[in-house]
Amino acid sequence: VIIRMCKIIDKTCLSPTPTLEQHLMWDDIAILARYMLMLSFNNSLDVAAHLPYLFHVVTLLVATGPLSLRASTHGLVINIIHSLCTCSQLSFSEETKQVLRLSLTEFSLPKFYLLFGISKVKSAAVIAFRSSYRDRSFSPGSYERETFALSSLETVTEALLEIME
Repeated sequence: VIIRMCKIIDKTCLSPTPTLEQHLMWDDIAILARYMLMLSFNNSLDVAAHLPYLFHVVTLLVATGPLSLRASTHGLVINIIHSLCTCSQLSFSEETKQVLRLSLTEFSLPKFYLLFGISKVKSAAVIAFRSSYRDRSFSPGSYERETFALSSLETVTEALLEIME
């Protein structure tokens, strides 16, 4: 699923659009993002082995799309960090475990809700699963977009890099 997502995102540069949501591949990207969210819950994505690819996808999708997809992207990060914290097959130092726990707390703060474009929601987990296929909530133009500064992407990327280190 991760490799397929990377390939689809890569294909979008062959026929660029003003926004990713306007691209013909958008529905596939949105569906795969939701799959990744669900698979990341119990570490079915083997997050430790695929961490760079997962965080690459997150940086491309952060604050992109409708509210439900933005919440899904945020949820993916939360699930990845949680999987790293709870995976018994990984042996981290106490310092690394502390960084992961702090990152989990940090990504749950209103500051990061704002950075992911979900500042107006009370529960990102509820919003991520609220939409249905019938309401076409992944369709471009059917949602209110929050502004996203490049410095916000930098902040998210720095936080993700800290986790990877």
